[in-house]
Amino acid sequence: MNEESPVNQKENRSVKLSINSLSKTYQVKGEEITVLSDINLEVYEGEFVAIVGGSGCGKSTFLRIISGFIKDYLGTARINGLNIYAPGRDRGFVFQESRLFPWLTVEENIGFGLQNNSKKHSGKIEELLTLVGLTNFSKAYPHQLSGGMAQRCAIARALINHPEILLLDEPFGALDAMTKVTLQEELLKIHEKDKTTTILVTHDIEEAIFLADRVIVMTPRPGRIHKIIPVNLYHPRNRNESAFVEIRKHIYNEFFTSPKQEIEYSI
Repeated sequence: MNEESPVNQKENRSVKLSINSLSKTYQVKGEEITVLSDINLEVYEGEFVAIVGGSGCGKSTFLRIISGFIKDYLGTARINGLNIYAPGRDRGFVFQESRLFPWLTVEENIGFGLQNNSKKHSGKIEELLTLVGLTNFSKAYPHQLSGGMAQRCAIARALINHPEILLLDEPFGALDAMTKVTLQEELLKIHEKDKTTTILVTHDIEEAIFLADRVIVMTPRPGRIHKIIPVNLYHPRNRNESAFVEIRKHIYNEFFTSPKQEIEYSI
């Protein structure tokens, strides 16, 4: 990647995602549990934001509200000023598991979300196969792929409709350390090329710093934004350089000084 001004500078960038007074509750064993409380956030065009927090703090719930999978909540969630009511092609979603269709090949999985999955889209599929390094595996089936290759395919599938926002829910959490690092670097290359606004949920603080322009630290349940920490580092980032380590220490301090929860629910 070419060095440029740190990407967290927001001048001349429009607000892509706007969240205002967002709260979400669930009924658990007859008790009303508040999972998210009074979330306010703006995410800018082309920005990469990472959300970190403990299990049960509502990170995944927050992502599913943005995706449109969860519709009953308080407050507002808007993309380009328009309320989010349902899932749409303007958002791509990548889960922790690849969730590929086992009866489809790699190229068929990638093209599955196209409205008209015809030969005229073959160029787009080939472009994504190249982008994620799976050109030689286009005819392979999911069971023939490694975990890392399957996630590459899932990312390509999420990008097929050129979404305005890419949502990633711990996409590398189940992978081994070396594969995880490789895919983090691949994700950065994809983001550098397409400049898609990206929101990543992760438990891995180092991953958040390596990838994101800003890191959002969530409190335990009920999930609130405890702190938003900018990552003013050039790409490519060195995990061992002093500035990187200082940001990691800062986030760890914020993470472990946020309010403690009394009861843990995995939502």
